[in-house]
Amino acid sequence: MIWLNILNVIMIGLIVFSPVLVLQFLHRKFDNYKSIVIGYCVIGPVVLASLIVYFAWWNNTVDMYLLKYYGFDIDGFNEINQFRGVAAKNIPVVKEIVNGVMGIGWPLKAIFGMISIVPIMLIGYYVDSFVRTRCNKSKR
Repeated sequence: MIWLNILNVIMIGLIVFSPVLVLQFLHRKFDNYKSIVIGYCVIGPVVLASLIVYFAWWNNTVDMYLLKYYGFDIDGFNEINQFRGVAAKNIPVVKEIVNGVMGIGWPLKAIFGMISIVPIMLIGYYVDSFVRTRCNKSKR
């Protein structure tokens, strides 16, 4: 299931680099600094929030897929019924996944992820500004 881990890394990369990508788009679209900042303050949080919600949902979907893959019966009444189809060597892995799924749901995880929007946007803005000043100095 290495491809699931690769997709998770890609999603985290999109979340981290989306502010820089939004700024690149805005710099190509507008020449006015005020328009870029207003666009960044409007478009940036929407894009970042969408990616965070999608990532939270994706992690939950992947966990459910893995439980089904390992033979776990989520509708079982007790642990014996639930773990009946799981191979003995996979029980620790399945227990870890079950503990992750049975905690808070993906919508609440997404809400907690929203806390990171402002810091990620600020870091993205400063990285973009730093790169732009470095590029402008090297062109002179």
